[in-house]
Amino acid sequence: MKFYFRLAALLGAVNAVTVPAVSAEIELNKSSKKTSVLMDLKLSKRQKSRFREFKTKEYFAAFVVSGQNSSGWVANRHSLAVAKEQSLRDCRLLSEYPDTCAVYAVTVPKDYDPNFGGTTLSQYGNSSFREYQKKNSASSSGAFVIAENGSVGYSWGFPDPIEAQENAILACESDVAKWLVSIKKQVRDKTPKSQTTCRVIHEARP
Repeated sequence: MKFYFRLAALLGAVNAVTVPAVSAEIELNKSSKKTSVLMDLKLSKRQKSRFREFKTKEYFAAFVVSGQNSSGWVANRHSLAVAKEQSLRDCRLLSEYPDTCAVYAVTVPKDYDPNFGGTTLSQYGNSSFREYQKKNSASSSGAFVIAENGSVGYSWGFPDPIEAQENAILACESDVAKWLVSIKKQVRDKTPKSQTTCRVIHEARP
């Protein structure tokens, strides 16, 4: 049986832990993206079709191949490293030929700086963070939360910063629960808790 998975990043975070808010150094990227092929390989007709679809997906994304005709991807992750790691893990779980799994191509923002040492965001995460910035005011508190599976949650307009964090995390938990239900059981059972746990990366305070 050939495998074919599409793990587009749905919103949210689960197994969240409440931690002191940290305002990380965040790189905001534009919506334009670029796809780069990493290996010299002749794709099958079926793989080519899937690759064309992959190129429409949001960054950060990774396309993997396995055997002579199998392929899949993850997309809309918060970093290139996570996209590559998760695509390979899922391939090894779902493919008939797990030992042949390899990252064929990746999609990143056009203005991506591979030497940036702070926090990057998925394409959806970028647009969400900009909305979060617009909605927060100088007189109230808000929080922005992410999980490694590409999930996002944020809050604004709260009088108390702890309440703002809690509400952002709750928004994440709700959406990641939906994501977990939508993916294959083999992948869900092997997904590390660390990749579905919320962490606060930014807070807005009066």
